Amino acid sequence: MKVVQIRTLSIYLIALLSLGWLGGCANEGAQDWLSGRWVPVHNPLNEANDTLVFMADGKVVIETTDDRAIDGKFRIKDGFVIMNLAVPKRSTEVRLMISKDHKRLMFKNGAYFERRG
Repeated sequence: MKVVQIRTLSIYLIALLSLGWLGGCANEGAQDWLSGRWVPVHNPLNEANDTLVFMADGKVVIETTDDRAIDGKFRIKDGFVIMNLAVPKRSTEVRLMISKDHKRLMFKNGAYFERRG
């Protein structure tokens, strides 16, 4: 192979690898599957049965069982939905693990949510 052909091939390979890497990053941020209402389906410790409402613009609202609403923002990172909630007196971070099929959001205590609309 000539030097020019090797350089051209190298540039194409770098471009393809870059596109693959960017595609992987896009999947991390893609959230169409997340938008909507998520309700608690399994709650082993009988804690709050709050509903999570995720919006396409990165906002989340927690609808509590006592008719309050807690606003926040979320992001998807490393297989988790990370919510930053504006609770009185301080911001609180809550992490929910995403199931591989995107059908459940699981809390560390074993509780999980499923999408219902």
